[in-house]
Amino acid sequence: MEAWKYQPPLTPEDSPNVNAYQLVLTFYLPDMLNATYGQPGGAKTRFKRIDVSGLVKIVEDLIVEMTGIDDSNNVRLYLEKTYSEEAGVGIALWQLTDEHYISPRLRRFEDV
Repeated sequence: MEAWKYQPPLTPEDSPNVNAYQLVLTFYLPDMLNATYGQPGGAKTRFKRIDVSGLVKIVEDLIVEMTGIDDSNNVRLYLEKTYSEEAGVGIALWQLTDEHYISPRLRRFEDV
């Protein structure tokens, strides 16, 4: 799949909101591990409770603001949390064709 590069639409017919997209987000978190896990009286879980779903909405809203692509057009969403010395987010957005997101069973009905 080729990475999609946004270019502003020239007319409403060329709007990016007629397309489906795949969004891949990688959250780089320097503080995701509980240091006291495994120690007497320490944390009960290895990983800290970090609400990634809340972070997703923030990033999707930024994408709307920067590109005009509404988050309702994201038909695939992949998330990853990973340890990193520096905090950050990796964003990859691909435009999909109908073959990428319409079930083969539904495509059969369209042909009738």
